[in-house]
This record gives sequence, structure tokens and C-alpha cells, in this order.
Amino acid sequence: MHRSLFPLASLLALIVVAPGCADRNLNGPEQLDPRVLYGFESCDELLGYAKSNAKEMIEEYGNPWGYEDDGIIVEDGEPAGTAGESGGDPVGDSGGDGGQAPGDGENGGADDFSGTNVQEVGVDEPDLVKTDGERILALAQGKLHFVDASGVTPQLRGSLELGDGGWDAQLFMHEDRALLLMRSYLYDYGGGEPGVPDGEFPQPLPPPGLDLSKHFPKNTGSIARLVEIDISDPDNLRIVSNLYVNGDLVSARLIDGVARVVLRSSATGLEFKGPYDFMNWDAVNQGGGGEDPGTAVTTASPSDGGDVPPPVPGTSGSSGANQPKEGDAPAFREGEPQDPWTIEWNKAKEQAKLYNLAIVESSTVEDWLPHYVLEDLSGGESKLSKGLLLDCTDVRHPGSYSGLSTLSVLTVDLDAALALGKGVGVFSEGETIYASKQNLYVTTSPWRPQQWTEEDIGAGLQSYVHKFSLASAEQAEYVASGEVRGRVRSQWSLSEHEGDLRIATTDQQSWDSATTESFVSVLRQTGDELGVIGQVGGLGKGEEIQGVRFIGGVGYVVTFRQTDPLYTIDLHDPTKPVVAGELKIPGFSAYLHPVGEDLILGVGFAGTDQGDITGLQLSLFDVSDLKAPKRIHQAPLGEAFGWSEATFDPKAFLYWGKTKLAVLPVESYTWDEVAMTESQFAGAIGYTIDAQTGITPIGQVEHAVAPQNPDEQTWLPSIRRSMVIGDRVLTLSELGLKASLIGDLSDVAFVEF
Repeated sequence: MHRSLFPLASLLALIVVAPGCADRNLNGPEQLDPRVLYGFESCDELLGYAKSNAKEMIEEYGNPWGYEDDGIIVEDGEPAGTAGESGGDPVGDSGGDGGQAPGDGENGGADDFSGTNVQEVGVDEPDLVKTDGERILALAQGKLHFVDASGVTPQLRGSLELGDGGWDAQLFMHEDRALLLMRSYLYDYGGGEPGVPDGEFPQPLPPPGLDLSKHFPKNTGSIARLVEIDISDPDNLRIVSNLYVNGDLVSARLIDGVARVVLRSSATGLEFKGPYDFMNWDAVNQGGGGEDPGTAVTTASPSDGGDVPPPVPGTSGSSGANQPKEGDAPAFREGEPQDPWTIEWNKAKEQAKLYNLAIVESSTVEDWLPHYVLEDLSGGESKLSKGLLLDCTDVRHPGSYSGLSTLSVLTVDLDAALALGKGVGVFSEGETIYASKQNLYVTTSPWRPQQWTEEDIGAGLQSYVHKFSLASAEQAEYVASGEVRGRVRSQWSLSEHEGDLRIATTDQQSWDSATTESFVSVLRQTGDELGVIGQVGGLGKGEEIQGVRFIGGVGYVVTFRQTDPLYTIDLHDPTKPVVAGELKIPGFSAYLHPVGEDLILGVGFAGTDQGDITGLQLSLFDVSDLKAPKRIHQAPLGEAFGWSEATFDPKAFLYWGKTKLAVLPVESYTWDEVAMTESQFAGAIGYTIDAQTGITPIGQVEHAVAPQNPDEQTWLPSIRRSMVIGDRVLTLSELGLKASLIGDLSDVAFVEF
């Protein structure tokens, strides 16, 4: 019998014991190790850290985000582009350990079915669909759907409306519980002015029930929502509890029924202002040097969060009608601003700076740490608890300033009751999260508001790696930190093997892309340090990493600019990694998947010798000789002008090793110049992959909807995921779930949602 879900979160109690952290002075001259995570001894110390760093940014840039007031649109308290890895789980390349890739047909001895195509065997990742071979949980149309797959044909048993954020959700399934990870915004819960138009669109009305605008501070943007659902009765799917935290989902993993959920939260309640809020328009217009604020051409308005001044008179883009005539402008002393606009803009910038400094000075701990609201629905009625997600002494900061967002890690036990336990946070953007079955790694980078200052040129880029042990199901323990040269592309650039961490990075010495080169480094823990014990560089000079795969003692790295160098890296001696071989071909592979002994399938793009991309492509590589990898087969994936989600999200890729079947979603468009007709395809295509016979298409699947009006076009919904259960391939779209024969993908049944 199951108890109500997870201890919410026993937020990872990441116990940090940093050398010398107990007696250091955060604001003093002591130089901290940039790799190490340091703890706070009190809320006063935490508040002092946040205030001093925010003030330093404001003094230099006018705002705490470290960017000049130049019209950057602010959302959730941060300018666009400040986040590292985007909230969600973006995938740019592939990684993993182990000779057999996850999802190849092995599931612990159960009936034949495929799981999510994940990075590491035994480490599940959230996705749009999950199955245990008999039950399917699928997300579509803002609902959770329960499909019974135990019979001859699948049957829809129940659907549950998820409300706000349901169209952007992911899920885990464990026995009779599902954990949904969703993102929404405070105004979706009734913030702002319901029903009052805001520009082109009206504010949505608050849904019945919980109105979170009453429970979160002002200036709260995105909300991460964790939803516990009881799926024991498919005819009565039931939400048991909701946990709301201001912020975004960074990543999540599920290991042996315990989920680790990583969130990133910005400061709330601090209403900063920009220069536009202090502009003296009368002075500008009376001086004849500015435009009317109602007609000025700007890239962002004050209400949008932008502070770009209108074009300075006399420059391109300013109105000719408002141009001062020769002799009209007032006289200025030499060295002073030559127009009223510049004078007033500089005054406004200074006023905004003073205002923002005062906002920071009056801030409290509650403004800097994430807030939560826990809604318990297990008894039928809503019972709320709320507060700060973290205790001050459970928050850490890197020795090198990495931003004022808080990265929080929650531990959610899907077998235990929901309860808020001790947690941990790190003042950092937390760019990349990677997990093996034993450890969790977080990478950060030094704060660079303006890259490539004089001191940066020649020094290149650095990434810091923080390691946490997952030995305990209740809390994780911070154990070590290290540093590598270059930047990490995504989680797929990391892989743990026999206790060592392999990491692929790309370095750059200046804005000149010709200075880029990539490295594979091996880090080993000694005490509290992750030290580099081996490194090989010089990969793809002038190029960037596009794909990575680690398999046992070998790494495969794809870089691209004009051609696709596929490098084989021999890592059998981790202290002496070497480039064993290199294959240069046009185009590049964005995702690499092992499909048999010494065989790797590349999913990517065909190209010309000049670097032009010509279409989607599958490539089969023979890597039996690491010194001489070769492409033995290639085939176009769909038609020209095609697109596949599998090129950037491996979860969309299915490989079923027992029948050598690969299934990929494809959307394509073609135009017949002779007949002057167009054709479109949106569906999935299946291929058999064999070293002798090559890459052979066996069939395709569509979820097409015939139009009711003959003048309308057929609706072709995108197929997002594919899975195998028994002798069937099941494909998921927003429209429903289709079962097809595994041999030729011919239709068997369709379940409409």
C-alpha cells in the first residue's frame, strides 16, 4: 500500500565544508578559492553578501544584473540571456557512459518495452511520456492521459486537466505515483489585473481555487510547480499535492524512486528602476535637443523594462522634423555634452543608480531567497503552508562571484509522505547539471557582464565543477570542486566512468572565433579537490563542439564550422587521453547513438565542403579501429528543408536494438518546380540499421486529421515521442497515441485524446 508521495522535498542537504570558511570575511581582502562553495554562518552574513555584490553591480552598471541600461528586456528579475542552461532540459549533444545506450530494449527483465532515451543507464529523466510496459502516462493538450497498454490494443482510461502550465510539463512515473514538473507565471494564477487589457492581450482570469498572487512577493515572474498525482485508479486520476516555488526548472533526475529536482530562482520583491523612469522630458524638449517621448523611436519602453534612449539628434533614426537647425542649439562649454538629451539621460542614469542602491540597502533576506507554497489536497480540502524554501545556513556561494540567482536542489522520495525537509541553495546561475547513479555535478562560470576585457584576452574561459554525493536518499553531500578550461555546452558534455569525471569543453581566447578549440579533460577527486589528471586539446580549432558521446573508455567528439571532424578519444588511460583518430566529412552529427558493437549512428545534417547545410541526414560510423573511424553508410532523413526534434533532444530518438530499429520524428517541406506544387510531411520515420545492408527505411507514421472543409489543408500534428511495447511501436502527438506494427510501422490502432 502506498503512502502519499514524496518528502518534498528533502531539499538536498548539500553539506559544504569549505576550507577556512568559518573564519573568513566576505567583504574583506581575503582571496577565496574560485572553485569552492562557501557557506554562510547567519542570515546577516548572507544578506551582507547579497547586498555588497548587488551594490557593486549597480555602481558599475546602474542595475544589479551587470548590464548597461541599453534596453535589455527584463523577465523574472533578470535580463534576457543571463541564465545558463535554460529552464527546461535543453539538449544540444549526447553523452553517457556504458557500452549499451539506455532505451535499447533492456529494462531489468520485464516484458519488452522501451524507456526514455536517457543519458545514463539507471538515471531516469523527465519526459512527455512514460511507460512500464502495461501503463502509459502521456502529456498532451494540457492534460495527463492514462492509456492501458496491457491488451491487444491500447485503451484510454482517463485524462486529468492540469491547469496553467500543463502545456509545458514533464513527468516521472513510479509505481502508483506520478510527479509532474511544470512552469507557469504568477499572472496565470491571478496576479496583475484580471481581465484588464495589457497591450494586445488581456490578463487571464485567475483559475478557481488557489490564487498565488496572494502568497508570493511582488515582481515574481515564473513559477515552478511540482505536482503529485495518484494514478492507482486510472478512472479517477487525482492531484494529491502541489508545490509552488518562484523560479524555473533547470533539470531533474530519478534514481531508484528518488528524484533530484534542480530549480533556479531570482530575487523577488525588489522593484528596480531604469533611467527612463527619471527622465525630464520637459527639459529635453525645451532645449530643442530631444524628440517627443510619445514619438521617439526606441527598442523598448519603460513598461517593457527597457531603458534605451531615443536616437541622439543628428544620428540616423531620429526624426527630421525635430532636428535642431544650425544656430538653434544652446551653447555648451568645450568637453560638456552637446545636447539636452545627453545631459538629461546622464542625470536620469545617476538618479536610477541612487534609487536602486537604496532599494538594495533596504532589502531583507526574504527578497533574495526563493519562496514556496505547499498545497496539500490529500484530504479533499486545500491546506496551505508557505515560507522560505531555504535556511540561510543552507545556502552557499562560489568563491568566484557567479550571480545572485539561487540554485536549489530538491530531493523528492516518491515512496514517502510529502514533507518539507532541509534544503540547500547556491548563489549561482548553475549552468549545467549532470548526474550519474552515484553523484550529482553542478558547473558554474565566473561572472562576465562584459566578456573579453583586456585581462580576459589570452586567459580564455573557465568552468568550475562542484561534485555532490548521492549516497544518501535523504540528503546529498558536497564533496569536492574543480576547474577546467573552456565552457561546457550542456549536461551531455559530462560523463562519469570508474569514479573519474570526463568533460568536453570549448575554449575561446577573444571575440575572434578562430581562437576556439575544444578539450576533453579527466578529473579525479582527491580530498575536497577535483584535479585534472589528464587532458587532450586542439580539437576542432576554429570550431565548436556539436556532439559528444562517451562509451566506456572512449570518447567521441563532433565539432563543426565547415566540415564535421569526428574525433575518437582514447581514455583507457585517464591520465594520458589521446586523440586516436579523426574523420572529416561535410555536415555534422548533432547526436551520436551506439547501435551495436563498434557502430555509432549519427543524427544530424548533410552539408557541402563550404559549410552549407543541405538537409537532415543519418550516418553510420564504424569505429572498430579508433585510429581510422569511417562512415560506412549514410541516408537522407526525410525530404529537403527537413527538421527533427531528435537533433537537439535525444529523448525524441528511439533505437530498439532487438530489431535494429531506429524511429525519429521528422517534419519536411518540398516544392516541385516543374509541377508547381508543394508537399508537407509531419510524422515519424523508421529505419533498420545494419552494417551490411545499411540504413533502410521501413515505414512511416502520421497522425493526420482530414479537414471537414475540402478547401482546408490536412492538419499534420508533430510526432514528439516513440516507444516500443511488445511487437508495437507507439507514437505520441498532441492529437493522441498511435500503435503501429514494429515490422513496417503499419497502423494498428489510434487512441485520440
